[in-house]
Amino acid sequence: MSDSIQIAHISDLHFHADDGDLDPAEALEMFADQVARLGYRQENVVLVISGDVTTKGRTGGFSSAVRNVRDKVLKRGLFSQIIVCPGNHDISVSRRKFHEFNDFAFAVTNDEKQLFTEDSSVVVTKFRDFDFVAINSAHHGDHRFGSINLHQVHRALSTCGPKTILVTHHSPISSRYGGHGLEHSHELLTLASQHGALALLHGDIHSDQVLTVGRTRTKILGVGSLGFVPGSNMNNQFTVYNISETNFSGVLFIYKKNRNDFVPTELQVP
Repeated sequence: MSDSIQIAHISDLHFHADDGDLDPAEALEMFADQVARLGYRQENVVLVISGDVTTKGRTGGFSSAVRNVRDKVLKRGLFSQIIVCPGNHDISVSRRKFHEFNDFAFAVTNDEKQLFTEDSSVVVTKFRDFDFVAINSAHHGDHRFGSINLHQVHRALSTCGPKTILVTHHSPISSRYGGHGLEHSHELLTLASQHGALALLHGDIHSDQVLTVGRTRTKILGVGSLGFVPGSNMNNQFTVYNISETNFSGVLFIYKKNRNDFVPTELQVP
């Protein structure tokens, strides 16, 4: 077994949004094709989906996401582990705020522990000697901004080893290109740095973001929407990271309309 792992990071699928140049189902198929071409061993590869599976809480978006993630991606046998967290668009209009997202989560992960409620907003999933900490930044049920339950994050990190990767939807760093604010972002980054987390993966801003923070140089890595209608300074994309004892590198795949495919470019990870 290799000492390295690979993480394929997608976000903001936005099923049941307005039509754009790239349908989310088509984007998922292209995504799987590109990951397959990389030739990684399934036992080493993790898929991370960092929220906004549907659009505006639409129930039909969740069922479409389940069907297409299963058919276009999971049936290919590319991933050994799937990690998910909700986004602000995944807040249900029903009284049970994350019931529909949890149905999606269980359908694609087959992991009954990766479920989110208003009272339980952080889930730790172990993969080999890595700890993935999925944080529901929409746990408070307000789609206008993100919020972190710092007590639950701190408690979760106390159970984790040195190879920890945080996953949340909202970016802890605001951007002029969009995205919602995240309450307690400074405190979240402080906790991540104090623990020595390798990285924090997020979506929301529909654009790639690469920063490092703290003395341990925790990497803050955002990715654009896989299939949502791109706007100014935004494009459809996904990222694949390769992590070993001595290396943290990445490849950013950006959709090019004239080629109708995702085109890889080396990601400059400090």
